[in-house]
Amino acid sequence: MKQYLIAILACCAALAPAQEAAPALKKDITELLAQLTARQVSELEQGFGDAFNTPAFLKQLKAALVAAETLQGKEDTTVSETMVLAMLERFESRDIDRAALTARIGELVKSRPARLSERSLLKLAQRVDTAMQPLLQQRERAKEDAVLAANAKRPGVVTLSNGVQVETLPGNTPLRDIDRISEESGISRPFFHRTTRRAVYDDLPVEIRSVGAEIPRGGAWVFWVPGSIAASQQRETMDRHARETTDRKAAMQDLFDSTGGVPMKHGSATPPKDAPQAVKPGVHTPALRKITVWRDGPDSPIQPLPDVMQSSH
Repeated sequence: MKQYLIAILACCAALAPAQEAAPALKKDITELLAQLTARQVSELEQGFGDAFNTPAFLKQLKAALVAAETLQGKEDTTVSETMVLAMLERFESRDIDRAALTARIGELVKSRPARLSERSLLKLAQRVDTAMQPLLQQRERAKEDAVLAANAKRPGVVTLSNGVQVETLPGNTPLRDIDRISEESGISRPFFHRTTRRAVYDDLPVEIRSVGAEIPRGGAWVFWVPGSIAASQQRETMDRHARETTDRKAAMQDLFDSTGGVPMKHGSATPPKDAPQAVKPGVHTPALRKITVWRDGPDSPIQPLPDVMQSSH
């Protein structure tokens, strides 16, 4: 059940405070959390039997919800507090109607028939996920903008023509001579990821290479690549591929016509007009990335940190 809970809540993760969730979405979030919590309470009842005091536990859970913000960073937490912290890792406080959630959990614990089947619960989770996506994008963009605005005011940080920010550390090495890269992502999200590896100039993201002429010599470079710029690059790449595909189809059609309409071999003929068309995939906005690059050596100003995947809370 623990993995099931994590899997469902993971698809509904919320991030930085910004726009409010609509009332209908808040209602769905309340129902989703209540249904999942009631299942966990049932597991506790089954596991501990008569030793588990359900009414007392529900009181503890209510108290934990009231004091939710004070639980952040607490080393030792009770089971009820851990449940609440899990909720707050996935949703903002403003997204959760605590009074309604407490009441609904009590109802579901007392009345098993009111609980959703796994199929219905998954549908509810998917509905919450779909409704949350636009809100999450707005919140992520707002938090990213705040991080970049503050970073732009730091001494030594320069904003390049495409919006990428860079800090050049002292030195006289050209950017093309780098051989190491450390990439951090999730800086403005609940999870933080860092990897360090060998790399050459051509391994750098196109968002950096496209403004390479603006970057001076140095001992190392620290770049902040906004997710919005990466998304724009993705759209340009997708559009270019679409144009190339259209050109190839047109060339094949010309060749087909030049052969007098004789079908080409190996399934290479132009598909019939009524054939189903592929759906163009959407563009996912990546997280803000911090990318540090340098040429490794005894005089390098950078000391590589170990790779890590951890919560930033």
